Amino acid sequence: MKYSWIFILCFLLNLPSNIFSQDIRWYDPSDKIEDQIPIFNFSGQGWNHNALESPFQRLPLSAKKEVRNELWKLSRFSTGITINFSTDASTIYVRYKVEDYIQKPHRAATGLSGIDLYVTNQNHETPFWCKGKFQFGDTIVYTFGHLNSMNVEHVNSDYQLYLPMSCAIDWLEIGIPENATLSGIEKDIKLPIVVYGTSIVQGSAASRPGMAWTSILQRNLDREIINLGFAGNGRMEPEIIKYIADIKASIYVIDCLPNLIGVPNQELAQKMEMAAKMLKKVHPKTPILFVQHPGFPQELVNKSSLEKVKSINDLLEINYLSLRKIYSEGIYLLSKNEIDMCMDCTVEGTHPTDLGMNIYAEAYSRKIREIFDFNQKD
Repeated sequence: MKYSWIFILCFLLNLPSNIFSQDIRWYDPSDKIEDQIPIFNFSGQGWNHNALESPFQRLPLSAKKEVRNELWKLSRFSTGITINFSTDASTIYVRYKVEDYIQKPHRAATGLSGIDLYVTNQNHETPFWCKGKFQFGDTIVYTFGHLNSMNVEHVNSDYQLYLPMSCAIDWLEIGIPENATLSGIEKDIKLPIVVYGTSIVQGSAASRPGMAWTSILQRNLDREIINLGFAGNGRMEPEIIKYIADIKASIYVIDCLPNLIGVPNQELAQKMEMAAKMLKKVHPKTPILFVQHPGFPQELVNKSSLEKVKSINDLLEINYLSLRKIYSEGIYLLSKNEIDMCMDCTVEGTHPTDLGMNIYAEAYSRKIREIFDFNQKD
């Protein structure tokens, strides 16, 4: 009997504190009150919510009949989407339910269906990560506590909530204590960066959403990133390019080569020409960045892997140079050497670890700053 009470006590102590709290205000961040400024600002989406089937997805409803079923399913994953708000709350609660929870041996649950919270305030000029306690079940619950311990004036801080990378959200709510204040954040007016690519763009296999290279890049450049990464399906298809052209961007990034190994030169040339033509027709002055395959860590011992990567990268460079003759300075290349992935940068030889994601993000940061600086001089 003694041990039974010990077990019950331990169980109760490990339950999230908000189960017992009666003083939490819960919000559905997708709710909008007419004629009022939204308290929660969504970032990382190329379309307004009225064009979407769900407020947590990445392609408009009109794409459902135009893209392949697998692409549509992946577009419902919320990778790259953030919810931004301002509060003086000492604790922030997030609870949500995901559809079709996926388990993978090379992915952490926090990376597949977890969330991430970053804060910016008078103590942090750049976004700072907030540690959260989490419980995974039918409803996933995160509790971010002690948020005001360094905020002596208890003024509002700006928060950025990164949504799950590899699942669709059924519903999500954000909670704060009753005595806390909540306000909106003005949406960034700078044009976003649009990235189209594979599972590496989508975020596999980062340990948590804030460690996807597009998330790191967004913080590095302080600019919205629209993540159109589709695991196994980043094939430079006209149906996706068409929707990308709907978005007015500062730069378009096409990072599809990991899903195009083995594609004949003529087909790759046609895909690149199609993408450049469709985007330049609508946005003639917007830069397009094509990206080489980052390579495999086993290249030093596996001749086949080395030859496959060299072949596809050589083809991309040849076609890139041809497009440069047509569009002058509007076409750019991020090379394998510029990315410079390391031997220990992947989980299983393909998908980057957090270390690999950081290296990816740094390479992109350098290249995009270079492109932006060049275009500003003009």
